[in-house]
Amino acid sequence: NCSKMLNGYSSNVSIDQLLESVDKNAPIDSLKLADLLHIDHQNLVGLIKSVEAHSPNCLKVVIVAKDAIQLTDEGQFVCDNGSHEFRVFQKVPKSSAISKSELCQSSNDSIGFSKAMSNKWLEIDKTTGAVRRKVDEVEDEVQKRLKNL
Repeated sequence: NCSKMLNGYSSNVSIDQLLESVDKNAPIDSLKLADLLHIDHQNLVGLIKSVEAHSPNCLKVVIVAKDAIQLTDEGQFVCDNGSHEFRVFQKVPKSSAISKSELCQSSNDSIGFSKAMSNKWLEIDKTTGAVRRKVDEVEDEVQKRLKNL
């Protein structure tokens, strides 16, 4: 019996629970198994390695390398709400101008303003200093790319 060989191992999940879950769901990815057992993936890996070390015939483990991309908090915000430059562009009225100070009220607005200017989406009136749209519409390529990840 595999579980008796590891009776000293401490985990939130018993060896029996692990083996039962693997038996019911095999083959199963360890990330999915960790979710199923409601434990941290690294803890599950440790548990699996302990089972392998003490009872090599209890589990058949195949190591599969996976690349994963996870957005940062800012990346998720941009994915959900649009890039900083797109949101700044949207704040500029279609047929009039807005002051730069009114437009740039946060550091992200300032970043977006600089990028919108370099994209040639906006221009500054040299006499009044007001910001106006240089183009009618723009595509938020940054948001599109993030959504396609």
